[in-house]
Amino acid sequence: MNPPLTPSVRNVAEVLSGLEGKEGLEASVNYMIDLLTRSGYLLDRQMNAVEEKHRREGGYNEKLLKKRLDYKNSRH
Repeated sequence: MNPPLTPSVRNVAEVLSGLEGKEGLEASVNYMIDLLTRSGYLLDRQMNAVEEKHRREGGYNEKLLKKRLDYKNSRH
């Protein structure tokens, strides 16, 4: 069971391994730079989304305090 993107990554690796000399090295390095750039972009988006959710909804302690206060107020 391979994820859907695995075969395409394998294909790229096969193509890059077939290139020789400076051309192969340059293509491999450019591919790795592209992957790192995309990974950084996606991580940045994920971090911003988590930060925004925390700002909107609060963190664990804030939610726990709210539940505790709701419970306390509902008993009286």
